[in-house]
Amino acid sequence: FSLAGVFDTVAVPRLVQLRERHGDAAFWRSSNRLLLQSLAGAALFAAALILLLHLAMPIVAAGFSAAERAEVAALALYFLPWALLVIPYYAVSAHLKALWQFHWVFGAEILTMLVSILALWLRHESIVFLPLAYGAGYASALLVLLLRRGLVRPKERTPPAALLPGMANQHLANQFGNAVSLVDRYFQSFLLAGGISALGYCGQIINNLSILMTFRDIYVVPLASPTGRNEKLERILKGVVLISVPCAGFVVAFAEPIVAVLFQRGHFTPEAAVLTGNVLRILALSLVVSSLLAPMARLFQILNRISYSHLLYIVSL
Repeated sequence: FSLAGVFDTVAVPRLVQLRERHGDAAFWRSSNRLLLQSLAGAALFAAALILLLHLAMPIVAAGFSAAERAEVAALALYFLPWALLVIPYYAVSAHLKALWQFHWVFGAEILTMLVSILALWLRHESIVFLPLAYGAGYASALLVLLLRRGLVRPKERTPPAALLPGMANQHLANQFGNAVSLVDRYFQSFLLAGGISALGYCGQIINNLSILMTFRDIYVVPLASPTGRNEKLERILKGVVLISVPCAGFVVAFAEPIVAVLFQRGHFTPEAAVLTGNVLRILALSLVVSSLLAPMARLFQILNRISYSHLLYIVSL
């Protein structure tokens, strides 16, 4: 549901602007309100996850047997701890990002990964331990970020800013991607053997490279300030081109060796590496476009020009 993107594109810039224009009291009151709303939203999100899965089952599990669909529905229950924690985690991360404390957020992401891996290493007899491991990772990271954030109730009675309407608007814009994903999943269920796995493995590589090349939206904070915004955007776009074009070319040229080094072992045969490498070459071409669209879309969202950001989402899809 692109929840992380909603917080980064709406909550973080708004908190930065509140702190610059109205001081720490307005910043803390708005951040506290956002945290409380995120706790309530997490409960709604967890319930909606189960409901939407059953409604979308004919699409996401097309071609599955009745027994396999029942197994998917049962597996969804193990995602509830993760769903209850992830939205408050993003709310606390937005608070720290607005204060330029990116190292704490990055450290929390590393902690999430390490705790999840440790949990899977200890218990991995069933697939149900995968979402439980993610839940344990986010629980550890959220605790650390909450300790760093602290709880401050400002004495000044400044009214908190209403962040929820803008976040809801942006969330609806992000659902263009979910609609396309549902169509993809429907047709993927009818691919030949190995097709879904090849797309999944390539998606892991491309998504991680895309996140690295967009610096996890670290530019949202500098673009939130109107001072020198055009110059900052120009430098960002030039830097993204200088990074993404060589990176995409490298992936296209060495797709099969990359796949072989990362994945070829056990049941992942050389034939599977060739298939996955061919898919990776095609997806690598999207790195340049997605890297350029990311800061442009974020800027339009910061300026509340949601219609332009909608257009960019449609073009990217």
